[in-house]
Amino acid sequence: MKKYFLFYLLLFVTFTVSGQITSVAHKQHPPDRDTSDKIAIITIGILQGGGSLIGADLEVTIIDGIAIQVGAGLVGLGMGINYHYKPGLRNSFISLSYWHQGSGTSFIQSVFGPTFVFRHLNGFTAQIGIGKLLEISELGRNAYKKLNTNPPNVILLYSVGWYFPIK
Repeated sequence: MKKYFLFYLLLFVTFTVSGQITSVAHKQHPPDRDTSDKIAIITIGILQGGGSLIGADLEVTIIDGIAIQVGAGLVGLGMGINYHYKPGLRNSFISLSYWHQGSGTSFIQSVFGPTFVFRHLNGFTAQIGIGKLLEISELGRNAYKKLNTNPPNVILLYSVGWYFPIK
């Protein structure tokens, strides 16, 4: 468990440092493309859409710096409110989100928590955070029993994907 924690901590630090380096580089040499007038973004990827195996999210600006997102995918759905540090949507942000993994008889768990979402101007995005386990199904409990452990109170949230701005 300690190895996994250190791995994800290293991954988080790498994305954060990469974002800072990119930010400094863009201040010295601003990109040619417009980054602030996009009103929505669609993200497609692995564990997007509320932790779906493959899913998509739609993020829309409410007011400057604040956006909402909703998503769904292969057996999951999610929603969140996002705080962007800079104007526009094509930058990294903090999200407070709800993930509902599974549906019907395949429902596994519901999770709520903060995540840091890294966005690169080329379209790559990665997300990492922690979530409070709100609900777990019998199917989920049985999976933990097979591992001879109890369900955790807090779990790691992560995803990777590609985003597409919409004007």
